[in-house]
This record gives sequence, C-alpha cells and structure tokens, in this order.
Amino acid sequence: MVLFTTILRKIKLLNLNVNKNLTSAGRGFALLSAAANVSVSMKKILILTLLCLVSGKALADCSFESQKDNYKLEVAASLAEKAFKENSVYFIAVADGIASSRPGFDISFTSCIFKNTKWEMLWVGADSQYCVNHEALRAQAKSYAQNFNKTMVRLASMQLREMCPELRTH
Repeated sequence: MVLFTTILRKIKLLNLNVNKNLTSAGRGFALLSAAANVSVSMKKILILTLLCLVSGKALADCSFESQKDNYKLEVAASLAEKAFKENSVYFIAVADGIASSRPGFDISFTSCIFKNTKWEMLWVGADSQYCVNHEALRAQAKSYAQNFNKTMVRLASMQLREMCPELRTH
C-alpha cells in the first residue's frame, strides 16, 4: 500500500499524465516507469543506510579479541622490564571509547611525551561496542595496559625527564 501511494505521488511529481484513453498496458507501462524511478531513489536510500550500518561495524576494530591470549595480566610487568632492558621504551593505550585511555600512565601527558614516545594501541572496539564480550575485553586490556605502563613509567622515568624538561619539576 505504501509503495503504491509512493508511486502515485511520484507520478504526480514527474508530471506524468496517464491519459484515460491509454490502454491498460500503456497505463501499466507509465506506472512501471514511475515505480522504476521510485525504486532507484529507494535503492539509494537503502544503500546509504546499509553503508552507515556497515561502516559502523567496519570501524569497530576488535583486533584485541583475537589477540587477547597474548596479553596476559601476569606477564605485563615482566614484558615491560624486558622491553626497557632492550632499550625499547613504549607505552600502551587502549582504544575503548571516543578517545583512547592510558591506564597506569601516571605522569603528565605533555606534548613532549606525546611527540617523543612510542605507543602501542590495543583495539577494543573503540566507541562502537560491536566486539563480542566487549566489557570483559575492555577490562582485560585496561588491566594489562595499567600493569605494563606503571612498570615502564617507573623504569623509564629518568629517560623521560631527560627527554622532556617540563617533567623535571614533577
């Protein structure tokens, strides 16, 4: 019923004059022509709607979900110590909301720190919550990052102070 009403409105908008003298086949052709025009615009709307839905799902990077076994809470501190000994100072952020969080990074996040430090990102769906077991993954990622970052901050605090003068006063 809605489709038929839309077709009739489209006929009026297209200024199609369905003449009463036309045969029923002619009137049917005019209606089909109008229906084809309606369906094209409806297809466009449907495609745009689907693109929005799919892009939301596509932007939901849940790569942490498949890698969660590599991020065990009990080994986070020892991995930070190992990385520091290998002169590989970096920190971990968690993409779990509109902006990423930096659990366990308890020093001022200055522009110098931002520019001069390396960050690994754990993707937990960002702000989409499309990941399976989103809350459990988020808690695991944040706990791991917190343990890793606290250890790395403790170990690398001298290097960070040398690299960023504004940290020397803290």
